Amino acid sequence: MENMFHTAYYVVKKEKPFTDFPDLVQLNSRTGSNMTNCYLSDKACLRFTIDIYNVEREQLLSDLKNAGYISVMIDGATDTGNLENEIVYVKFFNKERGVVQSFLTDSV
Repeated sequence: MENMFHTAYYVVKKEKPFTDFPDLVQLNSRTGSNMTNCYLSDKACLRFTIDIYNVEREQLLSDLKNAGYISVMIDGATDTGNLENEIVYVKFFNKERGVVQSFLTDSV
């Protein structure tokens, strides 16, 4: 199952369409990865992506709640399709990791 999450993460990180997910899963299976066939759809990729987002978001929110100091910077831009993109950069101090910089994005 871990390989499925890695594949879904790759699809999102490289901005590939979710429809590439089934082919990538089959490719991984041919190389010896133990991947089940019950998640061979673009909708499965969406579910994995949402789960990854939720875990990452909860970890970031937890880190921010425990941070003594937080710096926030917000920026936005509009692309050629009139889609406005907003990004929120956060920088904070974590006792285990030191200074951490992260960001959140959302399409408006």
